[in-house]
Amino acid sequence: MTRSKGNDEEGIEVNVSYGYFLKLAEHLKNRLYYYILYLSTVLLGLIISQYNNTIGSKSNHVEALI
Repeated sequence: MTRSKGNDEEGIEVNVSYGYFLKLAEHLKNRLYYYILYLSTVLLGLIISQYNNTIGSKSNHVEALI
């Protein structure tokens, strides 16, 4: 009798940890989207600034790109 009770408790514990894992995975997935969006905008900004610097060193039409 105590053995089946122990198995039930272990099953509940596994379900709780699995639910926690699912919540954590969903949270990390949302966070990952934010990181990807942030990094892509930062990289785009760096590329544009580098492009502006190369154009600006050759000519004075930097304002036209912005």
